[in-house]
Amino acid sequence: MLSNYAYTYDQLYGRIGTDRVHLSTVIARLDDSIPPTGPHIERYFSIHRFAIQVKNWELAGTESYIYSGVGRGFEPSLVNPFNIYSLSWRNERQDGNLGLGAEASVRTERLGTLAGQLFIDETASSRHRTRSIFPLRDCR
Repeated sequence: MLSNYAYTYDQLYGRIGTDRVHLSTVIARLDDSIPPTGPHIERYFSIHRFAIQVKNWELAGTESYIYSGVGRGFEPSLVNPFNIYSLSWRNERQDGNLGLGAEASVRTERLGTLAGQLFIDETASSRHRTRSIFPLRDCR
């Protein structure tokens, strides 16, 4: 993610597992959003990645979550690397921006490493039930 709004204060990285199977996570507090009028909006970022390596293939799934709000602080349930963020986003109706990703790479002797990634972003949620998860549909 590259933008003027992604600079962090602090970050925490963790990894558990072996080279063949592992879960890694990054938790960060982002810069506050300070509107010209109104209170500071605190912002946080959580991401985890589960990867499996089989022979010369590596497959991985990624889930990220950005949450913010006036007076909204650090939420342990949204930084737990074993939590499935999409369940919190959907079932508990947590406001935030959910990102989902899938990755695959293969190491070949002849061509080197070939890799591909699919990342679905902008699945922003709100407390309004009528809002579509497909943002282009909401553009007017």
